Amino acid sequence: MRRSSFNRTNNNPHDSHYTSFNHGDTCNNHYIPPPPPPMHMKPDMYDGNSSYEQYASHFEDCSELSGWANRTKVLMLAAV
Repeated sequence: MRRSSFNRTNNNPHDSHYTSFNHGDTCNNHYIPPPPPPMHMKPDMYDGNSSYEQYASHFEDCSELSGWANRTKVLMLAAV
């Protein structure tokens, strides 16, 4: 049976940043950086001069880019 060329020697399941690959290189540990944090965008206040549909679309875009959960969306709507 042939073994996979991927050989993970890091036995700590909570540390996914350091992984070892067996590709014939001389360095056994390769740093895998964590994903970047989500952008934080604060939606504008709704002033009533534009349509609510436009504001709701703007608010949803901000919430998606910021990675908000539903609870955070509610709190943000209450704050603006």
